[in-house]
Amino acid sequence: MATCPDCRQRMQPFYVPARGGAGEVELDRCGQCGALWFNAGEVEAALGRTVRRRQGASSRSCPSCRVKLEAAMLEGKIEVERCASCAGVFLDGHDVEELGQNRATRRRTSGGSGFECEACQERRPFSEARCTVTGLLCTGCAARLSTPESAAQAEKRSLLDRFFIWLGSSDSDSGPG
Repeated sequence: MATCPDCRQRMQPFYVPARGGAGEVELDRCGQCGALWFNAGEVEAALGRTVRRRQGASSRSCPSCRVKLEAAMLEGKIEVERCASCAGVFLDGHDVEELGQNRATRRRTSGGSGFECEACQERRPFSEARCTVTGLLCTGCAARLSTPESAAQAEKRSLLDRFFIWLGSSDSDSGPG
């Protein structure tokens, strides 16, 4: 299981539909800071975008290889970080928010995508996802385990919700936002 390069917390896997209807892509998400980790090829498969290397290094390390990440640019002019060794791509919480804001046309996420509930380990659609500090819970488990949310947790949930909406955006608008 991946560890977040930003806040060093355990990342939780979740699933998104691959572009072009070719199955699903498993991504990793940090419940603490909202960051995302894409293994090699997953940015193209999940987002339909490319990543280009640019000059510069990062203070963060790859969760897979432990080598320092390098500066990169996600198509759509979003600055991200990439591992030169394994070609993984890291988007911190700010990058995820920027990615969601770049998309004007949105629609609900439909079949093929989902997540694994942190509590019951059942696969559920994103429409049933509730974001917590430890990860994603299904509606039933979230109700059963509910505790008052802090303002920061509510903000992270809304950021992730915007990202899920962006992922479900129409394939006809798959170009840079």
